[in-house]
Amino acid sequence: MRTKQRCYVVGLGNIGAAIATRLAKTDVEVVGIDLAADARAAFEMETGRTALSAWSDVTLRRDDRVLLLVRTAEQARDVLLEVRRAGVPVTVFAMTTLDIEAATAIATIDFDTVRVVELPVSGGRSGALEGTLTMMAAGPLTTADREFLLTHLASQVVVFDHYGQPTAAKLHNNLLAAYNARCHAEILLSGVRNGLDIERLNKVLTTSSGNSWMGTNLAMIVDDLLEKDVGLFETSFAPLPPMEVGTGSGLAAALASARALLEAGASGGGPSGPEGRHGT
Repeated sequence: MRTKQRCYVVGLGNIGAAIATRLAKTDVEVVGIDLAADARAAFEMETGRTALSAWSDVTLRRDDRVLLLVRTAEQARDVLLEVRRAGVPVTVFAMTTLDIEAATAIATIDFDTVRVVELPVSGGRSGALEGTLTMMAAGPLTTADREFLLTHLASQVVVFDHYGQPTAAKLHNNLLAAYNARCHAEILLSGVRNGLDIERLNKVLTTSSGNSWMGTNLAMIVDDLLEKDVGLFETSFAPLPPMEVGTGSGLAAALASARALLEAGASGGGPSGPEGRHGT
């Protein structure tokens, strides 16, 4: 009889705990790992599953999956090296938001029997708990991997050609998220200055054309993590200039340029497209 596959979720922070909880509630054999006793206790109370305090407590089996959701690139690298030293054929989903250098370096490391898939995610804690995350993938992602992710955790898996590209996409996404969150907050503050009730204005903003995911989930944003990802963007790429929307600001030209590029990309196709839950 084939041994049931097991998932280790390394890092039970905001997203890691939600992903581990989602897996546990979809009847996946999952073990959480976190240095923090309160994070382990919360996971065990929520799921009834085991949480370990250190990687040294892990005994890997062939075909286990390791979901890496630590806070820093250095922590991610350390866990990857520990997995490699175990010498067991497993799959690592590197979901930690890395910098570009760390993400592209994955391709240069000989992991021997370990398959490492770069897999940053977006959708927040609510998306993780509901299994509706968007995932950006590069590396040796198999059909079985995609089926697992789309069954348990994701509504979209967008596959890129090279390591580093998913991280670049995630950093661009999170920069947009930061702009959206800041704009939503500034519009609320403007409304109050202009005599509007903030709760009624927020109801309009979150149900009308100005809505964004970040606006709807403003109360749940982890501010320091968002600022960290903006910093990673600035380290990896040239910072974007301040954006204006006033008359003569270039708003219409930017919209027209983006639409033209999207149309050209759609007509040209390409091998690296999104794969939804009901896709091929």
